[in-house]
Amino acid sequence: MVVHHAALLSGAFSFNAGRFGVEFFFVLSGIVILSAHWDDIGNPHAVPSFAWKRFRRIYPVYWIVLLPQLLWIVTYPRTQNPWQRDPWVILSSILLVHIHSFHTTITVAWTLFHEILFYAFFALVILNRRIGIIAMVLWLIPSFFAFNQLNPYGNHFFSPLHFIFAFGMIAAWIMRRQEIPWPALLLFAGIVLFTWACYIAQVRVEITDGYNLLAGLGAMLITLGLVEFERRGQLRVYAWLALLGDASYSIYLVHYPLLFAVAPRAAAILPQHHISLVPTMILLTLLSVAAGLLFHLLLERPLLRWMGGFRHPALRTA
Repeated sequence: MVVHHAALLSGAFSFNAGRFGVEFFFVLSGIVILSAHWDDIGNPHAVPSFAWKRFRRIYPVYWIVLLPQLLWIVTYPRTQNPWQRDPWVILSSILLVHIHSFHTTITVAWTLFHEILFYAFFALVILNRRIGIIAMVLWLIPSFFAFNQLNPYGNHFFSPLHFIFAFGMIAAWIMRRQEIPWPALLLFAGIVLFTWACYIAQVRVEITDGYNLLAGLGAMLITLGLVEFERRGQLRVYAWLALLGDASYSIYLVHYPLLFAVAPRAAAILPQHHISLVPTMILLTLLSVAAGLLFHLLLERPLLRWMGGFRHPALRTA
C-alpha cells in the first residue's frame, strides 16, 4: 500500500497492485478478532472489555494523526476542498462513522470506517451468539452481492470488502484445528490467486469487486500456509519483520500525509539532479516506513502501554 501511494504521488508509475494491501489487512483483522475473542462469544459481560480494547487500539493514535490535519483545515480553509470543511465530514472523521457524508479527512482512513463497522457486528456476536451471527450473515450477504452500487452510503455499509473479514474469520476457525493440512499447496494457491488479482489490477483501470474478493481469498490461503509453516518451525520470523508488523498501523496512518506533502516536491526536485522517478519512489517509500516506525516507537507503543495499564471504569463491573 505504501509503495502504491508513493508511486502514485511521485508520478513514477501506476502501481495499482499495491491497492490489494487492504485485502490482506481485512483478512488479518478477521483472524485477529475471532482468535482473540473466541471465548468471549455469547458472553455479554465481555462486551465492555471488547469495546475498550478496540477503542484503545484504533482511536487514540488515529486522533493524534487526525488533529494536525483538522487544525490545518480550520486555519487554512482556502487550501482545502469545500467538503473537507463540512462539519459532518469532520464529525464523521473523528468518530470513524459516516454521518450524512461518505468523505474522510485522512485519505487512507476509509478502511477504518469499514473496520469499525465490522467491530460493531462482532460485538453483537459477543452479546448474543445466535442474534449476532444472524445479524452478521444478513450484513454479509448483501455485501457479497455488491448492493453497494445503489448509492454512496451503500458503498460503505454493504461493501464487498466486508466479505473479506469473513475470509479472515474462516481462517481463524481453521487455525483452531490441531493442524492445517497441505500448507505448501495452500500457500502456492494463495500466491497464484493474489498474483493474478494484482496482474489484473495493473493492466486494468477499473477493478471489479470480484477481483477484490479474489485477492482476499488469496491472502487468506497465503496466511494459512505461512501460519502452519511457522507452527512446524519451518518458518522463522525475524525481529525486524516483527517490528514492522507491530508498527504497521502507525505506518498506515502516517505514510499518506507525509507522501502528500513531500512527494510532489521530491518528484520535481530530484530529477533535476539526475535521479529518476523510480528511485524517487523507492526513497519516498523508505522515508514513509521510517517515519511510521519512528511514530510507533515514540508515540504509539508508549501510549498503548499506558492505556493497557489503565482499566476503564466500565470494566470494573464486567
